[in-house]
Amino acid sequence: MVESLYIAEYHRQGGKDYMANGRSTHYKRQLARKLLEFEECVYGSLKKDEVSPEVFLERSSHMKWWNQYMAIKGISGKPELAIFMSNSHHYDQCTMGYYDFP
Repeated sequence: MVESLYIAEYHRQGGKDYMANGRSTHYKRQLARKLLEFEECVYGSLKKDEVSPEVFLERSSHMKWWNQYMAIKGISGKPELAIFMSNSHHYDQCTMGYYDFP
């Protein structure tokens, strides 16, 4: 809600492209932190077998999300999920219950 006020003020003063030029760095850091938390949540769900093996199917929403996410973010931050997802053999092992999560 608060950022909406900043966006409105930025545009009212004639600013263009708020996301690229006007956004405060603390919002960017906050977003980066939330993305890392989400990565940890996804990895934790995989470790606890809380997701079905179908998430690894090529056209699943999880795989579509992962491919788009990696194209934007690359490997940075906490690498556990990236290491797991970068090797399709891990999917097979995980599906069969053989993958030993670190």
